[in-house]
Amino acid sequence: MTAHSDSERDSMKRLQDAAFDADDSNDSQWDGVEPLTAEQAEQWRRTHWQPSPWKVVQWQAIVSIALGLVIWGVSRDSAAIISWLYGTLAIWLPACMFAKVVVSKPELGVLVMFEMLKLLLNVVLLLMAPLLLDKVAWAYLLGAVVITVNMYWIAPIVMARYRRV
Repeated sequence: MTAHSDSERDSMKRLQDAAFDADDSNDSQWDGVEPLTAEQAEQWRRTHWQPSPWKVVQWQAIVSIALGLVIWGVSRDSAAIISWLYGTLAIWLPACMFAKVVVSKPELGVLVMFEMLKLLLNVVLLLMAPLLLDKVAWAYLLGAVVITVNMYWIAPIVMARYRRV
C-alpha cells in the first residue's frame, strides 16, 4: 500500500512540475503582444456584445405586462390578473435590485451575496401572496413566475438575434 501512495505522490509531483513549466512558457508568449488601438477596442466591443441587466429586466416587464393584458382580455377574472401581476412583481422587483448591483461591477462575493438575497426575497414574496392577496389564482401566479424567470435567458437570445451578433 505504501508503494501505491509513493507512486501517486510521484505522479502528482510530475503533474505539478509540468504545470509550473507550462506557466513559465505562457509568460513568454505575451512578450510581443501589442495593446489594442481605440478603433480595435471599439470593433471588439461591437462583436463581443454583452446585454445590459437593465435590458433583461425591461424585457421581463414588457413580456409579463403583455401576457397580463392577454389574460385580462380573455378571462376578465380580477383574481387571475392580480395574481399574474403579483407573481411578476415577486420576481421582477428583486431582479431590479440585483441589476443595480450588477451594473456597479462589484466583487464576486458581493454578487453571490446579492443573488442569495434576491432568491430569498423571491421566496418571501411568494410566501406572502396568500396574506397580501384577497384571492390567489395559483396557476396564474406561478405562470407569471415561470415566464418572468425564463426571461433571464430568453431576453439575451432575442436581443442578440436583433443585434445580429
